[in-house]
Amino acid sequence: MESITVSYLPTKEDYVAYKTAMDKAAWKEQNNRFIRLLQILGSAVFLYGLIKLAMAVLSGGRMGQNFLNAILILGGVYLILYPDILRPALVKKAAVAYYDTHGEKMISAQMQFTAETLKMTTDRYAAYFPYTMLWRVYEDQKIILFYTGIGEARYLPKRVLSAEELETLHVFLRSVQKI
Repeated sequence: MESITVSYLPTKEDYVAYKTAMDKAAWKEQNNRFIRLLQILGSAVFLYGLIKLAMAVLSGGRMGQNFLNAILILGGVYLILYPDILRPALVKKAAVAYYDTHGEKMISAQMQFTAETLKMTTDRYAAYFPYTMLWRVYEDQKIILFYTGIGEARYLPKRVLSAEELETLHVFLRSVQKI
């Protein structure tokens, strides 16, 4: 099989996609049941607050009681929306802010893939990994993450790969069951 060599300079979109993918991979893997439980709890709190608010309004309840019920409703909405909407938005906002203030520190990278190995090179880092030594590989719509250890990953924006190169990379990674 052939080898694939790609070079890239991370753009703001690449960096945001990288941070979002890192968060999504970690959050999804560790907390999938917790996320659903949180959303069920949020739904229950929301409904309880809504019922209490409706009862208070219909019975002419005090303003303080209505305020507490509104807080319950908002808390329920927060718990429902946090995992799927609020958390990714916060991660994206933090990534954009970091890139805007540290964009000049983003360095170009080169990755070379063969049938058995991955070579990563920047002006500050060089590593050579057999695919079997990678801890994990995570892929989403924009980024491929190559975990070299727990919580440590290098990323490859899919925009730098042609469709044929991406398919070849998938063949390489499937051969060692990393994707």
